[in-house]
Amino acid sequence: SLYEKLRAKKEEEQKVVQPKRVRNMSDIGTVSSSPGSISLDQISTSMLDASALCMGMYDKPPIGKHRILGAHSEPVSQVTYNAQGNMLVSCSNDKTVKTWTTLSGSNCRTFTGSTRSVRCAEFSLDGRYIVAGSADNAIYQWEQKSGKLVQKLHGHRDKVTVVKFLDVTTLISGSHDRKLQQWDLNRGSIISSLNSCGSRVNDVCTTPLNTIITANSDQSIRLFDIRSMELIDKIDSHNDIVTSVACSSDYSTILTSSRDGSLQLIDCHKMEPIREFRYG
Repeated sequence: SLYEKLRAKKEEEQKVVQPKRVRNMSDIGTVSSSPGSISLDQISTSMLDASALCMGMYDKPPIGKHRILGAHSEPVSQVTYNAQGNMLVSCSNDKTVKTWTTLSGSNCRTFTGSTRSVRCAEFSLDGRYIVAGSADNAIYQWEQKSGKLVQKLHGHRDKVTVVKFLDVTTLISGSHDRKLQQWDLNRGSIISSLNSCGSRVNDVCTTPLNTIITANSDQSIRLFDIRSMELIDKIDSHNDIVTSVACSSDYSTILTSSRDGSLQLIDCHKMEPIREFRYG
C-alpha cells in the first residue's frame, strides 16, 4: 500500500542524519491575518489557531510573544517559511511579495512584477530564489538576495494558486485552470503537464515516493503519480471546497482543511478520514 511504501522510505531516511526543517505554513493551512498584516505569533507558535496542524515545528514554542507586522497594503494571501526557519515570505493582493526575518520581524526585500494579486509564494530549497504564483496566470522567479526578476513563466490559463519545489530546480504548480504542471526552472520550460485534475487546484503537497496530493474545489483530494501524472486515488469526505492539504512527518496521515468548517485527518493506509476537527 502507499502507506507501507512511505513508511519504508521514512525508515531509510532516518538512518541518515537529516537537517531539521521547519514546516511550510502553506503546507499546513491558511494563515489567519487581518488585512495588510501578519501575526507572527499565529504563524510561528499558534498554528492550530490558523486552521492548521502543528507538526513539531517547535519542541517548545515561545510563550507570550506577539508581533504584528504592517506587511502589505491589502490582505495577505499566504506566508511560508524557508527551509531553515529563519525567514518568511509573504504575498498579497497588493501584487507584491516580501521576505522577513523571523527573529526581528524586519522586512528584507520587496519583490514586484506581478500585474494582479499574488496567490502563493515559496523559497527554493537552497534559499537562492523566491517563486510565486499570480492571479495574472503567471509564475514569477526572483533572486532572493538581489530581488532581480529572473524569469516569468507562462503555462496556465487561470490564476496560479500553488507552487511547490520538488528539488532545487524542479517546481510543481497548480491552478484554477485545473492543471498541474512540472517545471524545469533552469530551462524555464514545462517538463510534464496534467491537463485536467478534474477540478480547480487550491493546494498541493508531495511525498518522497513521487506522489502529489491536491486539494480541490469539488470537495475532494486527489493523489497523482508525479512521473506518469496518473490518478492514484480520490477521496471525497468534505462538504465544501478543500482549501489546503498537508502530510504528517511520517507520511502516515494527511491533513485537509475545508470551507465546510472542518479539518480532517486521513489515514494513508485506509485512505479514509479517522478524525475530524470542527472550527468556525
